[in-house]
This record gives sequence, structure tokens and C-alpha cells, in this order.
Amino acid sequence: MYFFADALKNHLPQFKFTIPQGGMFIYGSIKGIDTFELVQKCIERKVVFVPANQFYLNKKNSDEIRFNFTHTNKKGIVDGLKIIAIILSLKY
Repeated sequence: MYFFADALKNHLPQFKFTIPQGGMFIYGSIKGIDTFELVQKCIERKVVFVPANQFYLNKKNSDEIRFNFTHTNKKGIVDGLKIIAIILSLKY
């Protein structure tokens, strides 16, 4: 969890979050970004995260993300966050 939090701060500084006390997700948001649209572009590059609209009954647009940090090694975490940052810089 702490490695992932540090990697987020270094590679995706626009993602605002609080380090959780436990669990398997880091939850936060990227202001002004529809994370469901973002994940569609990320999937094309084999990077996946959970856009928060999946947790709402009405599937409303959301700038929130849940990152699971339990199934990826350190290199995969950094590589994935770099890909997300690139996609965001291109305004997807």
C-alpha cells in the first residue's frame, strides 16, 4: 500500500487521496476527469482501475477512482501509472 501511495504521488500527482488504514484499495479523485472515459482509454493499453461510477446505482459520471494495489508487482504499478499519466496528458 505504501509503495503504491508513493508511486501515485510521484507519477500521478493530480490524483488526490488519503492513505487507507487497511483494505486493498486506494480511493481518490482526479478533478474534472470522467474516470469511466479514462479507463476505456487505459484498457486499450492494458491498464485497468475501477472508476467509481460503477459503485453508483445511476452510474453517474464521476472523477473518483479505486486503485487495487494487491495484484500487481512494483514494476507493473509504476508502468501502469505512467501510462495513465500519458493518457491524461493527451487529454484522452
